[in-house]
Amino acid sequence: MAYIDDKLGRGEKIIYVGHQHAIVLIQAAIKWFGLFLIALIAAFFIGLQWNTPTSQNSPDAWQNTAKIIIVIALSIVALISFVRMFWDYLVWTNDEFIITNERVIKLQGVVNKELDDSSLEKVNDVEMRQTAFGRMLGYGTIRIVTGNESGANTFNYLGNPNEFKRAMLDAKNGFYGDASEVARAQQQQGSQQYRQPAPDVRVNPAPRPAQATYREEPPMPYPGGGRQPQPEYRDAGGYQPSQAQSQGGPTRAEIPALIAQLAKLRDEGAITESEFQSKKNDLLRRM
Repeated sequence: MAYIDDKLGRGEKIIYVGHQHAIVLIQAAIKWFGLFLIALIAAFFIGLQWNTPTSQNSPDAWQNTAKIIIVIALSIVALISFVRMFWDYLVWTNDEFIITNERVIKLQGVVNKELDDSSLEKVNDVEMRQTAFGRMLGYGTIRIVTGNESGANTFNYLGNPNEFKRAMLDAKNGFYGDASEVARAQQQQGSQQYRQPAPDVRVNPAPRPAQATYREEPPMPYPGGGRQPQPEYRDAGGYQPSQAQSQGGPTRAEIPALIAQLAKLRDEGAITESEFQSKKNDLLRRM
């Protein structure tokens, strides 16, 4: 994770990251590379003049000792120059000019970090300066005028200054959204992502009651003679009322014969004992 990532607020997002132009690195490296090259060449030529001494007290022996000290010193200078070139490269890569949807950040330092920021709401003006050489190579100076006590922030030798200025103006005008709005959108998106779907509950419908069916049966002999009622209706239990019932109820004389008919149906298994008792009690109440 980058150093700046945990310094952002909730809903704040990075829009643009700029660096100083490579010419800054080249200018810093030229002197150290030159010193490194000079020290390396000098040490090489001194080593070529090495003479084998005839004795320890001969002039060649003292000269060789001096040459060894000089070569060691030049080697140290070359090493320091090389390390300094590498350090300048680290500084150049770690210096960043960052634009978020809330502020402009200037981040500097390799080990010790320095962070300066300006809120976009307090930015009053953005000034850009480019020399003729800067226009050809693509670098310039951005000066941000704010309402803070410091007055302005200046970014020198900034690469692609036009892109940097355009991104900052778009962020100031709300093109990338406010941090609070982005945080709300992210929160809503997360809640929808982790919302569990409702279980698929299927309710079986209640069974429908048995419907009464109409069926015709052959006429049954009527006890006691006389008129024979024609069966017109039989319910789900198999009970068939007489014609007198369909016309308003049986007479007192017909009730015993109907009870006997119900008893026969019960014995045959057409109706249950409870249905027989219920219908029998109903007929007895009619007497």
